[in-house]
Amino acid sequence: MKSYREQFEEVWPVPDYATWCRSTGMYWYLRHDLESPLEFKEWNDRLDTFARCQETTDVYLSLVDELVNELDEIAGWVEAGRADGDYVIRATRLTDRAKQILGRE
Repeated sequence: MKSYREQFEEVWPVPDYATWCRSTGMYWYLRHDLESPLEFKEWNDRLDTFARCQETTDVYLSLVDELVNELDEIAGWVEAGRADGDYVIRATRLTDRAKQILGRE
């Protein structure tokens, strides 16, 4: 699985004059007229926002995954004759939609 940084760079290619520093976990750029590198703030802020959004999405997908598993269990109850037909139809529609969101279809 790709890191958030690798995914970020696919969406926003980082300029050639930026470099990733593994020790600080930040982008930096070098200017020949300065003695030390300066923080490449704009890209670090974008990466931070991107990573936070991915983490939020991960939580969302986790909840959908949990929902799918619970609904699959309910479907098992239905097959065993422990639930009525209307409930089954609604649960099946919801399960199918959740699986579609997760890309399981």
